[in-house]
Amino acid sequence: MQSPMVRLLGGALFATLIGVAVGTGLDTPAPAGPGAEEDICRTSHVSHSVPYPHDPGGPIGLHAPRPLPAKARCAVCGMFPARHAHWAAQLIYEDGATHYVDSPAELLHFEANRARFDPDRAKDVVAARYLSDYRGAGWVPVEQAVLVIGADVPGPMRVPDLPAFANAAAASEFVRAHGGRMIGYGAEAAA
Repeated sequence: MQSPMVRLLGGALFATLIGVAVGTGLDTPAPAGPGAEEDICRTSHVSHSVPYPHDPGGPIGLHAPRPLPAKARCAVCGMFPARHAHWAAQLIYEDGATHYVDSPAELLHFEANRARFDPDRAKDVVAARYLSDYRGAGWVPVEQAVLVIGADVPGPMRVPDLPAFANAAAASEFVRAHGGRMIGYGAEAAA
């Protein structure tokens, strides 16, 4: 069941991201280098994503965070989350199947629209959600993460996003350097 805060944040953030994208015309140059032509949003091409199944014989627990597969595509836009690992997020179903997305904003968008992005599993129970700590401190359960909204650092899609941190001290330091304010996944974080 999706919380009202997820719906509120997801809808408001998505509207903001679309407004920024439309306002800028998405004229930011694409990144250079090998594979750069593939590192673009492919939202219009993503109609149904299939989660990665859990390997019951593997070393990773059923609901534990997984390493980002290099070839995994974002369940929302089709980008490669591993190329922007400090923004990535993952959603794990009760049976251990995992969707990867390229940012916290994309996770909110996915959760608000599961029937669109994974209609086969739209009613399945979500057991865990993790955000990558922006500073590289590993995976953080969304309930413990401190997000920053309104910072001057664009996300993987080159528009505002929600960098995530494992603690308020790291998020506060980021806010001092890049603006914005701290929030929790479901409530405002203590400043």
